[in-house]
Amino acid sequence: HPGQFKKHYEEIVQDCFPSEEALLITVQSIKESVLPMIDLPASTLRKKDASFSSSFHGKHSSYSPEAMDMAILEVLSSHARITVDEIAAKLNLAKDTVKKHIHTLIRSGIIRQFVPFIDYSKLGFTLNTFLIRTPQSSHPLHQSFEALLRENPHVLWAAKSIGPYQYIVYTLSQSTKEVNALIMQLKENYGNFIRGYVLLQLNEEIKYSYNIGTK
Repeated sequence: HPGQFKKHYEEIVQDCFPSEEALLITVQSIKESVLPMIDLPASTLRKKDASFSSSFHGKHSSYSPEAMDMAILEVLSSHARITVDEIAAKLNLAKDTVKKHIHTLIRSGIIRQFVPFIDYSKLGFTLNTFLIRTPQSSHPLHQSFEALLRENPHVLWAAKSIGPYQYIVYTLSQSTKEVNALIMQLKENYGNFIRGYVLLQLNEEIKYSYNIGTK
């Protein structure tokens, strides 16, 4: 809700005065991964929680989450591998009720994966954010550009956005050389398509959470 966003934003910046700011709203995910640079068999990378594996297949159905769903998501966003029994105990719900709601959240596409929460710095990686400005979505190079983002092993997450930049891209790197190689690849293949970009490199982590903050 716009009013809610305005309130949260004002709370964040009330004691600081940013010299530059840009509001980007993500509208479509292009790629989502946890550690794309690790060379593991595809079957291993796609492995899901066995108790819910069947729910990840098939088309997503339309669903409007209830208060109970939001409570379950609140617990899962802090600990995705928590057991159904533990969720039931935390929320004072029946085990079968929790399982039913998790299956529904998966089938509706709200829960996409159960993934680890990784501290990339302890693995020797730096998290980089590219804000990329391009022409409008009708440009013929959008599809091939997005295919490059999906296929590049250094790209962790990418999405289309509304605002002064049309793409937000997270990459992982272990050296400046890897970052420069990606920049050169983009310039060589899409120099006339990319109208500008900003590169942000993680300096110090302040907060990193999947918690949806429903309370």
